Amino acid sequence: MAYGYDAVCRTSLVVHVGEKTLKCICRDGKVRHLSYELQELRDLIYCQIYQHQMTAVQAVGRCMGWQLLASSSHLGSGPVEPLGNASSCLLASPNGDRMIAIRCEPSVGIQVFIAQSPRKDFFVSELVQDKKWENL
Repeated sequence: MAYGYDAVCRTSLVVHVGEKTLKCICRDGKVRHLSYELQELRDLIYCQIYQHQMTAVQAVGRCMGWQLLASSSHLGSGPVEPLGNASSCLLASPNGDRMIAIRCEPSVGIQVFIAQSPRKDFFVSELVQDKKWENL
């Protein structure tokens, strides 16, 4: 069991150019046979870009001390993608009061959702009188 770590070190895309078709071997092991239609190749490259962006988000989050709670490169929810898969990750801040969910779909793009839990240890000061102003 590799837990997805092997995907970071492997080549992201190998393209074998034939006379009438392109054979594309992706990082996750999927083999796709494409014609020379421009849209098919464009969709495949977009899918690879989105996978790279999700990997980059996770790496930046780890560098900043955020904890990776969940990650999936093959989501089964939402509309079926014509080429590629929807992927997502869920990150929690170092002190645990904020969470970021990122969903990436080749046909829709990237969506970012942010959640924040209220602080229980709010103390009134001379400048900040109400809890709603604590994040300014």
